[in-house]
Amino acid sequence: MDTDTNTTLSGFDEIFADGSFHLRSWRDLLNRATKDLSADCEAICPFGFEVFDDKRFLSRDLKRFYILLRVLPEDAGSSDEIAFEFIDELRHRLAAQAPLFYQSVGIWRANRVTLPGRSGELSRGIDGMRMVNVLCRITRKPALEDYGRYVIAAVDGILDRTLGEAASFEQSTRARRRLFQLFQILDRSFHQVFFTKLTTQRLHPRALYENELLDFQRGRENQPVTHEEIESLNHVVLPALRNLSALLKTPLSPEDPVQELQVADCYSDHFLKLRGSTMRIARLVDFIESSYRSYV
Repeated sequence: MDTDTNTTLSGFDEIFADGSFHLRSWRDLLNRATKDLSADCEAICPFGFEVFDDKRFLSRDLKRFYILLRVLPEDAGSSDEIAFEFIDELRHRLAAQAPLFYQSVGIWRANRVTLPGRSGELSRGIDGMRMVNVLCRITRKPALEDYGRYVIAAVDGILDRTLGEAASFEQSTRARRRLFQLFQILDRSFHQVFFTKLTTQRLHPRALYENELLDFQRGRENQPVTHEEIESLNHVVLPALRNLSALLKTPLSPEDPVQELQVADCYSDHFLKLRGSTMRIARLVDFIESSYRSYV
């Protein structure tokens, strides 16, 4: 264990007092938590809103922390154990360096399984609760490149319903929230890189970005799909994604081959097909990577 676990990150535990989330310190803590793992791993925690470059998101009372843990293929058989090891290391560091934040984490999840006995001390119920969810990504690709490819693969994953959120859209509140948020990330990314028309503003307000944990509350996780959500999907999301899918497959030059890659889904056991021009995929991945790195 590094001796630096006893060093308090400046301002980090005052995250709720000063009105801003200390993202740089959070990422540094994740990086340090991977150092003593038994496997070679890399951890990132994308919120999705990095592509908007709007620092006001960091002033929100963030509740969901999805950590993507890159695990090499030779360690795939031990991915659950590696995720548990990482969570225990992260908990140790949070308890020492950011006890207020640690105590507010009421849900710890690893590879889509909620872990008993790993929660902080809750005193505020679901409204004051935070969740840390660790998802292993089995790949040799750098974690950010893999994440970028996953986001872009969601274009066709939503259209052909191989994406987990698309397959369970009608049944799952959580799936609908994630799908709409993925669409907003895609809409913004294509707009920034290829100057496509933004359509996110046409979504019904209930479909817009939120970071609450209401869909983890008993009885709230499988709420019936609403008319507004169906309208947003059929009349905004799907038409826009069909246009983005066609654009993605259009070569930028005669020397720009269209390729088909397989990318693991995050919230199902499926693989998504990433079809598109080599140059367009590379430019979108680069934008998503650079947005993450510069958003601090």
